[in-house]
Amino acid sequence: MKSSSSFLKDGEALRHRVTRDDLKNLPNEKEKLCILTLNTWTDPHLLPERMEAVCKTIKKEQCDIVVLQEVFSSGAHDTLEKELSAEYHIYRADHRTADLQVSWWGSLVPAALSFVLSALADAAGHGWLATLFTVLAALLIPWLFIRVVEATFLRQLHQKAFGTPARYWDWMALVVLLRKEKFLEGELEVRRPFAKPAYPYPTSLQGLPFYWFQMSFLRPGFMVLECRGKSQDVTVAACHCVIGDYQNTANPGRKIQIEELLFELNNAAPDGNFAVLAGDFNAGSDQPELSLLRELGWVDAVEAHCASHHGGDSTAFRTWEAKNPYTRLTVPTEPDDRIDYCFLKLPPAGSSNQVTIQTAKLIGNKEPFLSDHYGVLVEVEAEVSGGGALRGGGGGKRAPSRNKSS
Repeated sequence: MKSSSSFLKDGEALRHRVTRDDLKNLPNEKEKLCILTLNTWTDPHLLPERMEAVCKTIKKEQCDIVVLQEVFSSGAHDTLEKELSAEYHIYRADHRTADLQVSWWGSLVPAALSFVLSALADAAGHGWLATLFTVLAALLIPWLFIRVVEATFLRQLHQKAFGTPARYWDWMALVVLLRKEKFLEGELEVRRPFAKPAYPYPTSLQGLPFYWFQMSFLRPGFMVLECRGKSQDVTVAACHCVIGDYQNTANPGRKIQIEELLFELNNAAPDGNFAVLAGDFNAGSDQPELSLLRELGWVDAVEAHCASHHGGDSTAFRTWEAKNPYTRLTVPTEPDDRIDYCFLKLPPAGSSNQVTIQTAKLIGNKEPFLSDHYGVLVEVEAEVSGGGALRGGGGGKRAPSRNKSS
């Protein structure tokens, strides 16, 4: 009779043979992945109802990877938690007021100018005017100004929309959802605002205050996650790029933002890994930053779908349209265009985990509208080698996930 140690050694050898020799030679299986990107529109107009409708749409479409933009308030985050946390891992940019840093020295100009005017008024003997300018100067110091805005104007908007005070604001307002049925966890590699906000210069004096607010406090940015799937790993990047010049979608600064994102994405994504880059690019399909992505091998999923189903015409996939009544409440002068995208970095030809684009469609482009943007939903089919999780999608140990909301 064999000893227990002999049986243990035989078992280890058998397990090794099954893992290395048998399972890797099993025929490939196919797995569908549904990817959605949607700018949820931070405007308080019907926001609780719209966020609930977004959650219902995500569940109805059985989305596996969801990239959301403009999830700004704690009330919007609470809705996602309540409706989706049982089925989805939720990852947030979580860039709160305490994280805001003055990286643009123009932020200090209004306060400095008010201090100068206070001194001039005092020298001229107008004490009341000097006091007024001193108070104004203090209020315009960026760190104090944004807290006053949050405690008054934004608090009132949130109270009106959700019936409760806001607990916090996420100034990057990005969220990534991973369906638990397909993904074990996500590892947040990087989340930060773009180094260059690059908001377009105002065309009139009336636009200066808003330009100051944009450059001082709004935070277009990105997130990159390594997502550990039950069948295969996926690198997911979410972004919200800067707007164009209000008359069209052009903005030279946006190409710099995309280059910054790609640098971080290349560092995070293993070679040959399937990767998703999705979000509100605020760029028409002819803009140079999108041409850069295509040149580097990123596939515009809608463009690829239209090439085989719509004769190459993607006008039916415009995500910003004047017929959407919500666009008239935001930037009514912006032309109809496709500005929201899902780009895919497909595994190299001949690899065991091929990915093919099956279909693409718009979400929220009919009444009742979800947002001032339409969402883009893409379905892909991925070949999973017979080893399944024993290959890239689940083999090996990983550090515990961090910066995860649920």
